[in-house]
Amino acid sequence: MQFKDFPINQAIGVVLVNDIVINGKVYRKGHIIDHEDKLLFKSQGILSVYGAVAEKDDIDFKTAQNQIAAQISGKGLGFVTQEDGVCKIVATVDGIFIVDEQRTNKFNRFNENVVLNIIEPYTTVQKDDVVAILDVATPFMKEEEIDDIIFRLSGNFTLLSVAEISSKKATFIYPHLLNDDNENMYFTSVVMKAITDFDDIGLNFGHEIHSKYDIDSISDSLYDCKNSDVVFVLSPLKSSSRNDVIYKAIEKYADRIINYKYPDVALSDFVIAEKGNSKVFVIPHSYDVAETKEIDKLIKYIMFSEYVDESIFQNKMLFLLKILHDTTGASFTLYVYEYAGKYSITDVPDKWKSEFEENSECTSIGNNAFFSCPNLENVV
Repeated sequence: MQFKDFPINQAIGVVLVNDIVINGKVYRKGHIIDHEDKLLFKSQGILSVYGAVAEKDDIDFKTAQNQIAAQISGKGLGFVTQEDGVCKIVATVDGIFIVDEQRTNKFNRFNENVVLNIIEPYTTVQKDDVVAILDVATPFMKEEEIDDIIFRLSGNFTLLSVAEISSKKATFIYPHLLNDDNENMYFTSVVMKAITDFDDIGLNFGHEIHSKYDIDSISDSLYDCKNSDVVFVLSPLKSSSRNDVIYKAIEKYADRIINYKYPDVALSDFVIAEKGNSKVFVIPHSYDVAETKEIDKLIKYIMFSEYVDESIFQNKMLFLLKILHDTTGASFTLYVYEYAGKYSITDVPDKWKSEFEENSECTSIGNNAFFSCPNLENVV
């Protein structure tokens, strides 16, 4: 694809890179100049146009947008490229808009000519609402560029989706430590804020369980509300250790604890767990007075996302590298061994493959040696 100024007499067959308006008529990006256009442009004093000439393996931008939009649009979404070249991604159902903002930010770094703009994540939308606009800035893209973007998007779940909202039974658990007026006022304040923050996603509040502040009591309370879709556990004090009472109670009850920490919500007392299809959230202490936008987004994501799994950033070292990358832009190479003691690199499951690929700007993998501790006596 060649971009340059073409003399108007040599512009027949050239594809416009930008919109041009002449006598009220809009010649859109991607318009191919013909003989009549040349005569009209000359009559208006236009002696040259900035355009492009397609080369082998060039794909027009509308086709490119449609191919990429099909890859990023998941359940509850459709897309259409309009006559003006704008590709709109729209909701096909009423629901909540689900998107991982980190993945969206990475998507917008894949190719400087491909831009995705989205509405506020985790907001409720109605059928036919526009949730995103995809734009390819140039009239053509190389086929290999499109293939590269699609390959990078080939993870376990789509970038964008809309989840239909259905009624969910929600239960609050109050583990009483002091059981005084101040503690009860704090619990009330947290509950009021949670109800306000989540009033648009179909949660049926009104179920409450009071327990003592000990492992068995909290665990028993969790079992008592095992039929709830969502359980909020309110902590009467800030916890910071996995040996704390609430954490141990959830560990005893849950099938798995989804998180220890998240890079975007660096709170030691924010715990998320699963029991069957039920989600359990330990609400961070001081939730009632804190800025909770990121916490609320994460809770909604866990509630509605089809794919929720352990993150590579639950590893302390990778978590630190992620923070350094996000704050300084630094990138890191991790060198690995083929064998280490009784373990082989083939023992590592592929469940994190897509997350490593998506975060290759932060961390990449390199080969260090065959053995971590080679037996030098056998080296010839």
